[in-house]
Amino acid sequence: PYGVLALDGHTLVADAGANAIVDVRGGVPRVYAVIPKQGTQQSVPTSLALAPDVRVYVGELAVGSGPGKARIWRLPAAPGGLLELVSTGFTAITGLAFAPDGTMYVTELSMNIEKGAPGAVVRVTPGGERTTISEKGLMFPAGAAADATGVYVSAFSTLPAKTPKRSPFGGAGGSIIKITS
Repeated sequence: PYGVLALDGHTLVADAGANAIVDVRGGVPRVYAVIPKQGTQQSVPTSLALAPDVRVYVGELAVGSGPGKARIWRLPAAPGGLLELVSTGFTAITGLAFAPDGTMYVTELSMNIEKGAPGAVVRVTPGGERTTISEKGLMFPAGAAADATGVYVSAFSTLPAKTPKRSPFGGAGGSIIKITS
């Protein structure tokens, strides 16, 4: 499992290995939906978020597909229904979150994973307008949580709490940051 979303009476799990969303009720897992491949590349669902419209959205890593190829899906209301493609054009999605007003925040792990490039946080308004709101150099953002004042994001999500001072990361470690712009 990569992403987990606890709901009333059940839990949804993003199974990155199976490219599926699994619904766990009473301790029994069942496939809720399978995220489609992009050509020959795996989708790799990484994130689940409950929107104010009480629908569940799924972000995908889509690393092998290339920059700008990650997608966001809306789950059907019931297992076995059709997934709805909501948005495209993201890179390596690792987190989704919704603010109370319906603004969606998307974390992109890296804009170019092969080169270790910084990631980004993108704000998507309910009308679909996108703005990158993260600072330049934001490294490996992943999980996200939002409220009316901004979005909380894990930075350096692939690192332990501290790295050796003589490492390429110079003592940096994983942290939670708040972005309010």
